[in-house]
Amino acid sequence: MMYDRLSVLKVRVAAALTTALAPLAIGIESSHSSAAVAAEPAAALLPELLSEKVSSAANTSEQYAQLPELEPEQASEQAPERQPSDSSRTLLDSLLASPEAQSTLIDDGNLEGGHLENDYILGAGDQVRIDAFGAPEYSAEALILSDGTLSLPIAGPISVGGLTLAAATDAIAVQYAPYLQNPQVTLTLIELRPVRVGVVGAVNRPGTYTISIESDDTTNFPTLTDALGLAGGISSQADIRQVEVLRQNQSGRGSTLSVNLWELLQRGDMGEDILLRSGDTVVVPVATTVNPAEAAQLGAASFSPDIVTVYVVGEVSRPGPVQVPPNTPLNQALLAAGGFDTQRANDDKVGLIRLNADGSVQQRAIAVNFNSGINEEDNPILREDDVVVVERSGLASFSDTVGLAVNPVGRLLNGVFNIFNLLD
Repeated sequence: MMYDRLSVLKVRVAAALTTALAPLAIGIESSHSSAAVAAEPAAALLPELLSEKVSSAANTSEQYAQLPELEPEQASEQAPERQPSDSSRTLLDSLLASPEAQSTLIDDGNLEGGHLENDYILGAGDQVRIDAFGAPEYSAEALILSDGTLSLPIAGPISVGGLTLAAATDAIAVQYAPYLQNPQVTLTLIELRPVRVGVVGAVNRPGTYTISIESDDTTNFPTLTDALGLAGGISSQADIRQVEVLRQNQSGRGSTLSVNLWELLQRGDMGEDILLRSGDTVVVPVATTVNPAEAAQLGAASFSPDIVTVYVVGEVSRPGPVQVPPNTPLNQALLAAGGFDTQRANDDKVGLIRLNADGSVQQRAIAVNFNSGINEEDNPILREDDVVVVERSGLASFSDTVGLAVNPVGRLLNGVFNIFNLLD
């Protein structure tokens, strides 16, 4: 979100009211009595106050530019006299907490292009470097604490959580105004906090994941497909056209970003692979139907798992676990297990055993038709840990039964023959 001059000026006015511009805060108190403030919502007062005080803030900034630069000892002695009254702080905190003020400071959209200065939202865990030009005693490295504040040299704590780098730089410059003449401040991110996101729905390993942000020559923020990959990829039932990202900003207001990952696959629309912020929740819904023509493309997508493991047991050439690509149908899994044992298998139908997400077990018989394409009736798409059971044919069952019946006699005859062999 690009901040224009008016937005930056709003941030300057708000920060100045809470810290250094006590005369301006007192002016607000005198022009709005406590009864009037109680009668009007703080959000309704914000546009009026900003419009009334913009010119006054500009004049005040000029007055600060004319102040002599103070030594640190002098600044710390004079600082308490510049603090606004408690009633001023109460009013201003109410104004800054309103949705109108928060919408100026926080963008709910995507971090398009990953421009740190304009788009990155500061938060607890970020390590920053504050440089005040010509005043090294006001420069330092600082960690943003859990309450969103960082400690400035001499000037004390300031709240920057929820602000962009540009807005936080302006706020710090205003807080330094009582101590420095025309302060020139640079704010640099040294280390970015990890992004913690949740992934739920039609993925193989739903849960919460912490993703470190890579920051070398360029800063690479985690994307939606990165989070899906950490969650084991989408399942065969995922509806990638209606993925949602639930996001909450600093004011507590939630928003929902709708994403169509099919557009990413078909048209290479990178705008659908949105950048994630800490606290986001990715929701992948379950599709009501699966289009067989799309199954192979979904299985080859980067946000699908590389392989899934199914089990083919019974009368096949190589019974046991079989690793196949995602969205593999039943027929291909049978062939991957070496096909039917031609002497013993019942090749008319097989059993499919599936453990559902709710803990229930589904079992059904499926007629085998190797000429059939992907469909739910006789060639369904297999899921992770599905079990395919190939039973014996009638002839094999009869042969096995007879073998068991005569087996004791066979063992007795073998013993007699062994005795005669010893006598010889």
